[in-house]
Amino acid sequence: MEKEEVFSKGKFILIEGLNGSGKTTQAQKLAERLNSSGIKTLFNHEPTNGDFGKIIRQVIEKKMVDRDLLKRVLRAVNEYLGDKEAISTRQFNGQLSAILQTLKRHSRLSEKEKQVLFIADRLDDILNIILPNLKIGTWMV
Repeated sequence: MEKEEVFSKGKFILIEGLNGSGKTTQAQKLAERLNSSGIKTLFNHEPTNGDFGKIIRQVIEKKMVDRDLLKRVLRAVNEYLGDKEAISTRQFNGQLSAILQTLKRHSRLSEKEKQVLFIADRLDDILNIILPNLKIGTWMV
């Protein structure tokens, strides 16, 4: 299957704006409207409701990060590190693993470390939610 075929099935609609400007409200309304019009649509947001998104929310809210969640994510990252991947992927996962270890010690994260968590959340979202849904023809808002 060619790349064009994969992406011609579903549509990806991205709404950008400042915090508090109503993006989530408008995106939800659009997804509801498309669904009611017969277009299979999934509302999506970041941070996600996945493991990385949950960690991000706990960090933002200055809550202690759930240890079981951290263990699960750290185990998944370390399993992925065992794969034969490009050096840049190993470096990114190494950084991510170090950040998760920092959280495990209840230490504060730098802004750069927080951004790495957002990147990991987005990558997980793209690979596990967005692309699979686009492939089956679902519109993503």
